[in-house]
Amino acid sequence: MQTIFTKTFQKLSSYKGTAPFEHWFMRLSVNTCYDALRRRRNRREHTISDMLFEDESWQDRLGNIPSDDDQEGLEQARELVHTVLDQVSDRARIVLTLQELEGHSVKEIAEITGWSESLVKVQAFRARKEMRASVERFLMKEKRL
Repeated sequence: MQTIFTKTFQKLSSYKGTAPFEHWFMRLSVNTCYDALRRRRNRREHTISDMLFEDESWQDRLGNIPSDDDQEGLEQARELVHTVLDQVSDRARIVLTLQELEGHSVKEIAEITGWSESLVKVQAFRARKEMRASVERFLMKEKRL
């Protein structure tokens, strides 16, 4: 987050005012995240920030999640989300995060990423497919243990 604000301050002079500031800021944020993902991939580090797991609606959407009282079940759900997001492509992770975690519409995601709405829909479909395959691999691995 701090990197994004620093970059925003540095690039403020490049804002032309032809589009809303929010769109320019979100585009800068997405590009900064892409840069960070590329650096992370180059270091062969495949972890995702625990901040993603602060939003409980994500765990609710997984279905069959035990109540908040069941810490073990919640921890297993977090582990599953962590594993799934680590295994999907960068584009899938972006779409899943924007759509499922942050609740953005297809139109908003298109504006944020610079993709067409149809590309966002295709990426969302592929992201869900990747996520499903990743969950199945994870569950098969867990069965063997």
